[in-house]
Amino acid sequence: FPLIRSRVFGLDDKALYTVQIEFRFSDEFKYRFYNGEWKTTPRTDIRTMHSQPPIIYQHPDSPNYGSHWKKDIISFSKLKLTNSQNNKKSDIVFLQSLHKYDPVINIYKHAGKSSDANEDMVLVHSCLFKETQFIAVTAYQNERVSHILIYLKNIFV
Repeated sequence: FPLIRSRVFGLDDKALYTVQIEFRFSDEFKYRFYNGEWKTTPRTDIRTMHSQPPIIYQHPDSPNYGSHWKKDIISFSKLKLTNSQNNKKSDIVFLQSLHKYDPVINIYKHAGKSSDANEDMVLVHSCLFKETQFIAVTAYQNERVSHILIYLKNIFV
């Protein structure tokens, strides 16, 4: 998964903020790689797709003050994606294989002084980067990439 990094401006230095990345379904299709290109197939579980809770990863520095978020680039380098629902680690997010996702960065301001209460959070900014859209796969679907990986594995073994 490409590393998502962003810089923020305009936050109140003394206010508490929570930064999250949300993975939204880009469309209502399932994808398969066939004859060198991605093909779409209609999903049979569209109702289930829309009734699922949002797929969210909270940045490990959250909550924190605006001064903290503004001082450096915000990086989601600890985030890991999986297709295994059995994994319950906090830095791992479950995505359905062969579906297209849009990563969205959400910034919430804490209305109260408590950093523990999620109910006092107000969404102040949401940013979707279309260029970070991706299809979740369990294996490389491009033969050239697979051959390169096999070659590299043989060199370093």
